[in-house]
Formats: sequence, structure tokens, C-alpha cells
Amino acid sequence: MDTPTLLKFSAIPFLGITCQWFAWRFKIPSILLLLITGLIVGPFLGLLNSDTLLGPLLFPIVSLSTAIILFEGGMSLKIADIRNTKVIVKNLITKGILISWILITGSTYILMGYSFKVSILLGSLFVMTGPTVILPLLKYVRVSNKVSNILKWEGTTIDPIIAILTLLIFEVVIATGPEEAVSVLFMVLLKTVILGTSFGCLGSFIFILIIEKHWCPPFLQESITLILVIAAFVGANILQKESGLLAVTVMGIILGNQKSISVKHIVVFKENLSIILLSSLFIILASRLNIQDMIPLLNYKTLIFIAIVIFIARPASIFLSNIKTDLTLNEKIFMSFMAPRGIVCAAISSLFAIELSKAGFEEADQIVSITFILILSTVTFYALLAAPLAKWLKLTKIQKKGILIVGCTDFSIKLATILKENFVPVLIVDTNIEKIKFAESLEIRAMQGDMLSDVVRNKIHEDEFIKLLAMTNSDEINLLVVNEYLEKFGRNHIYRLFPTNLSLINSTENVDRFLFFNGPNLKLIGNQTKFGTNIKSIPVPKNFKFKQFLTEHIKCIPLLVITKRKTALLFIKDKTLIPRPGQTLVYLA
Repeated sequence: MDTPTLLKFSAIPFLGITCQWFAWRFKIPSILLLLITGLIVGPFLGLLNSDTLLGPLLFPIVSLSTAIILFEGGMSLKIADIRNTKVIVKNLITKGILISWILITGSTYILMGYSFKVSILLGSLFVMTGPTVILPLLKYVRVSNKVSNILKWEGTTIDPIIAILTLLIFEVVIATGPEEAVSVLFMVLLKTVILGTSFGCLGSFIFILIIEKHWCPPFLQESITLILVIAAFVGANILQKESGLLAVTVMGIILGNQKSISVKHIVVFKENLSIILLSSLFIILASRLNIQDMIPLLNYKTLIFIAIVIFIARPASIFLSNIKTDLTLNEKIFMSFMAPRGIVCAAISSLFAIELSKAGFEEADQIVSITFILILSTVTFYALLAAPLAKWLKLTKIQKKGILIVGCTDFSIKLATILKENFVPVLIVDTNIEKIKFAESLEIRAMQGDMLSDVVRNKIHEDEFIKLLAMTNSDEINLLVVNEYLEKFGRNHIYRLFPTNLSLINSTENVDRFLFFNGPNLKLIGNQTKFGTNIKSIPVPKNFKFKQFLTEHIKCIPLLVITKRKTALLFIKDKTLIPRPGQTLVYLA
């Protein structure tokens, strides 16, 4: 590979991650930035031509990347999250799909002037949303758990369903007669469902077996997972087109919900990989657009068509498919305006355009262009509308400020008292009922139970607590709690005390951070508390010199800072935190 080509190839993920950083830094939707970047480096400046750069590898790369993203999306789906809303999800991926399909097919046929066969094919394809666009928007908007979980399940499960539906319609479209069409329809459906489900279950079973039998060292588990995902996708696709999407989705859902082995480290790996792939795919596919091919479609008919998709088809599918469910009016309105089209839609349209062109359909040349016009329109519209709409409908999550403390000790009770006095929500969880009762006698919110049990896990409302502090009298339990709740709270919001047993620092799953300024362990804190050392708090005055304060109070251990907004900022081992005027400094002295 020559140097210019190598530079272009390496620039794609670099641009993608740069867009993600800018989106995070300036609080804007990442997918919008990625599409704009792809258009700029592709059709506008001509710096990137994905077809020339990747050649015949373009669609295999897109397909494999999509499979990995769908697998990661499947792993994030928890059956427990939709226990009370499974009827709504079922309605969306059955009745909702049918309603949208009929309306989009009709508008495509009437407005765009395509043949009925192509219109019904595009009608099914344009129903597709997908996790590649839904998940980034949900991270940006942060709506209530109920709505978020419904949209995650719909977006992730609708991709393989629509891929199968579109494949069935495609086979019928190119069939030579009614008898052949019925025969092909039945056989393709049967093979796709059976093969997709079978390969997904087989991939999950093999991975679980490998981990349970210790046939694979920990440092290879992520790589083995990736290989099995690709194998399931490719194996199913070889035997039946598009069944691979179903296979990886099924595999992800099974692994994400089973209890036999821990997959938390796999989840972290897949999330990081998916971000890179997702960012790159948007740029690659957007850079392929040919502006000259799109210009003839930029007319009032296309505008009306897009308006029907956004303002009629989607709202109709939401409202009509959920007439007797417990969705509120505000929830229905928000979900009606959250249906951006994404990567899978673009990839499948490109593949079918080639096949339809070979079969002699004149409209085939316009399929990719109209698909990308729809993708650009829906992504832009929903990305700009989602946040203000969620806020207006009062569906955004309340900013989390609470601290969840695991372990009811003298130290944690004193810390919780200071937090409570400064109006920071706090909850202590411990298995010892006597300690819990003592904490409650001091009017500290406490709960008796085992943090590693499903009962307690389901009682912990992640909307309320932003940080978890593992501070029990056991280093081992602290580590187990951190590993168990890593996915729920995120690596930047979960902490534990520095262990007395130093061997626990080198655990392969130890991705947490250690509490407090110089990393005191249980023994040190216990001794200081036992001999009369107390937790104190002082308002930080103007011209406060933190280094001077530490010099004057050489034995003190800074614990946290409480901001004006009543949120707690923790002192973490080897990390710098400087208290500011107007804040409250909490320390052990």
C-alpha cells in the first residue's frame, strides 16, 4: 500500500474519533458531525473516495463492521429492562413495521414514480432505523429509562427483521412468476430464521463453553469473541443472505443476558470497538455520495416524500400500534420523532441497487441516492430536534447527583452524614441489618441487602446515583462490587478503597480508580476513625491555597469537594483536584 493510500486509510478512524470528541466536548450529536465530515472530505473536497480506496473490500468491511455493531447492540439489551414494556416493543416491530411499510410504499409509488415492485422493496427498507443511529442519539439526549429501553430494543431488533423482510421482497421482485415467488418466499424466510437463530445460539454456546472450561486465557477472550461473532455472521450469510444480521443480534442478546459467565470485560471491549467502527462507517458511506446523482432528486416531490416519512409514517406507526398500551402522550410524541435511518439501510440499499440493475430495473441507479437523501434528512432532523423535544416533553433524565455507598461502617456513616448535611443524596447498602438500623436512626438513608444479588440490583435506580463507592470491610467484596456494577455506572463513576491486599490491584478486571488523595486503605481509615479522627468540612474561602492547607494539616486526608450545585467531586489516588472558592472541602483529620 503506497503512502498516500495509507494516510487516507488511517485518516478515516482519526477523523471519526475527532468528531466524537468534538461532539462530546460541545454537546452536539456525533452522527451529524460524522455525516458532515464524510460529505466534506468526499464529494465536496474530493479528498476521500471510498470505492477507490477500498475497492472490492468496501462492502465486506461495511458488512462485518455492521455485524459487530449489531452484536454490541444486542449485548446491551437486557430482558429485565423491558419486562413491563415488552408488549410495546412487540407492537413496534410487528404492527408498527406494517403501518410504516404501507405508508412509505404508497408515497414512494405515488410521489417518486417508481414501479410497484421497487416501491414495495424501498418501503420495507426505509422502515429501518437501527442501533447505529439510535444509540448515539440516546447517549446525547438521555431520555427516561422507559423510553430509552424501548427505543434500544426497537432499533436493535428491527435491523435483522427488516433485512430479512427486504430480502424476501427482493427475491419475490426478481422471481419470474407467482408460483416461484411463493416458493422462494417460504424457503428464504424459513432458511433465514432457522440459520440466523442457529448460528447465533451456536456462537453463544461455544463462547460460554470456552470460558467455563478455561480453554482460553483472559487476555484472549475479547479476541475469541470477535472471531466467533465474525464466524457466526459469515457462516449464516454464506448459507443464506442477510441471515448473519439475525445471527449476531441473537448471539449478543444471549450473551448479554446469560448468568453463567461474566462478560463485562467483553462489553467494554465491544463498546470501544463499536465507536471506532461506527465513526468510520458514517464517514466512509457519506464520502461515497455523488452529488451529481442526487441533484435530480432534489425537488418538491422528494421533499413531500421525506415529510410523509417523518411526519406521517412514523407517528402513525407509534400511535396506531400502541393504542391500548401504557405509553403516555408525551412518550408517544417523542418516539414519533426518533427514527433516523442509518448504516444498515445504506449498506443494504447499495447491495440491492447493484442486483436490481443487473435484473434490468431502470430505477436501480436512483436507489442509493434517494436512500442517502433520506438518511441525511432524518439524521439531521432528529439529531437537532431530539434534545429540545425531550426537554419540552419533560422526558429527560434528572441530573444524577447521588452517592451510593456500599458498606455500613463507622467511616461510611460519618461520610454519609456530611453528604446529607450538604444536601447531596446518599444511600448506604450493607448486609448487616443492625448496622443499617443504626444508620437509619441517624436519619441516613440505608438499605439492607447484598449488592451482588439481583434483588438489590433491581432496587438501585441508576437515574438517582451518579457514583458508587465500595467501602466495605473486605477488599475482595469491594473488588467484586466494582466489577459487578462497572457496566451500570461506567468506569469513571465507580470507585473503591485502596486494598490492604496488594495482589488485588493486579486483577485483570481491575479498571476502577482508588478513593481519596493518597490512597488510604481499610486499615489506615479504621485506625484513624477508632482513635478519634473525624470527618470535617470547611467552606473554601477566597484566595484558598490548597498546598498550604495540606502542609499545615499534614495528617489530614482530603476526601471530596462539594460544589455549589451540590454534587460531590472525589479526591482520587494520583489525580489532581483543587478546591475552588464557594465549594466545601471534606477531609479526614
